[in-house]
Amino acid sequence: MQRHSKCETPECRAPMEKVEEVLAEALARIKPSPEEEMKNKELAEALARRLQEKIPDEIKVELVGSVAKGTALKGEGDIDLFLLFPKEKYSHRDLAIIGLDYAKHALSPGAKWQIGYAEHPYLKTKVNGKKVEIVPAFKIESSEELGSAADRSPLHTQYILKHLSEKQKDDVRLLKKFLKRLAVYGAEVKVEGFSGYLCELLILSSGSFIKLVEDARFWREPVIDLEHAYASETEARKQFSFAPLVVIDPVDAERNVAAAVSETSLSKFILACRSFLRNPSLEFFFESTPKITPEKLKEMRKRLLGRETPHDFVMRFKAPNVVPDILWPQLRRTARIFFDRLNAAGFEVFDYTYWTDEKKSCIIVFELTVHSLPCVEKVVGPELHHIEGVEDFIKKHRNPFAGPWVGGNRLYAARKRRFTRAKDLIDYIAKHPSEFAIPKNIAEFLPNYKRLRTPSLLKPKYARFMYDYLYKRHYYIELY
Repeated sequence: MQRHSKCETPECRAPMEKVEEVLAEALARIKPSPEEEMKNKELAEALARRLQEKIPDEIKVELVGSVAKGTALKGEGDIDLFLLFPKEKYSHRDLAIIGLDYAKHALSPGAKWQIGYAEHPYLKTKVNGKKVEIVPAFKIESSEELGSAADRSPLHTQYILKHLSEKQKDDVRLLKKFLKRLAVYGAEVKVEGFSGYLCELLILSSGSFIKLVEDARFWREPVIDLEHAYASETEARKQFSFAPLVVIDPVDAERNVAAAVSETSLSKFILACRSFLRNPSLEFFFESTPKITPEKLKEMRKRLLGRETPHDFVMRFKAPNVVPDILWPQLRRTARIFFDRLNAAGFEVFDYTYWTDEKKSCIIVFELTVHSLPCVEKVVGPELHHIEGVEDFIKKHRNPFAGPWVGGNRLYAARKRRFTRAKDLIDYIAKHPSEFAIPKNIAEFLPNYKRLRTPSLLKPKYARFMYDYLYKRHYYIELY
């Protein structure tokens, strides 16, 4: 990786000619050809016609999403068709039952399909190699008529088509690819990142990809309100006080389009923007991570053993039969509960991670700096001026292992430690999941977990997961 001379502030940047050269080459590689765009639209229109011919005239078929808006990446033009039902005549139940039945009319005989679930079910299939989603929703003119979350999508498409220029469509493509490379593109729970619609609004706000990158490098609790729905940024921030990034939906002022973006995802984006302007490179758009060969696996094994944290603990258990958007957050929460409990008990966790193939297995990995402790632990009591606290502490610890005693201006005691081995605490949590608020779907399978040796994860199945965990190499930091 090429680096520029040392630069100490975020304001430092490469010549604009170099930035534009990289962006031009990246765009040439990610923008679909006119022929590809035409094929996508022709396929979408053919499916829409087939649907419209077989459903009542009062239900309208509308193309939404990146193909409709002209912001799709090369080879990724998924087709999103919405069946818009008159709200005054149909119910949510109708959308779920009749909507799916009508959606199947667009399919050829024998075509394979799946049902996806959001606020209500929708149909997923493939036609001519393209992913197609057919979503029942209510036809509305404004967010005040909202009947379901899906109802906004046609309004989003209309807004973007009205405001986004042809040049900005290319800027959206660059932003999407930039975020994909960062692994923060997508609003699904396992990603906690930026949706396609959010990308479009960010480009509208800043005007171009370059200007967005320039703006974002200085972001601190950013608020974007394109339609000035709120009197000030402060008012908008009050409405969405816990969100790292606030982007008010132009078609629904009560919605933060960036609600899915986590603090970590936002921070990665900000740092990557600074790094890109200092050292623009195609590395920010295209991955060059080496293929994980058998030789690389051997190197990973050496790296793992060289960490000198031999007290590792690997849990594997059956994956519950739930959709990924439920499984990933529940697995993340479970891993965090173990992490917090181990640390609170004195078993210092050097690092931890989790993974699932979303079908059969879940994995949680802990690297422990401390895996066993003495049978006695010190209990820190209140300072002496907390009179009630002192009284309660003395009552509670009248028969401890030792004490209570005074040290400085507070009380201490010694008591027998409940768990002296990390394994015993892990086993207890796994066997009593409800006691620790383990999510219910995970709790069903956790008691039957199997402990694995960490080297057993250095197999092709887990290779990418373990590579990312062991190396934590972020190109945008190496290029900084």
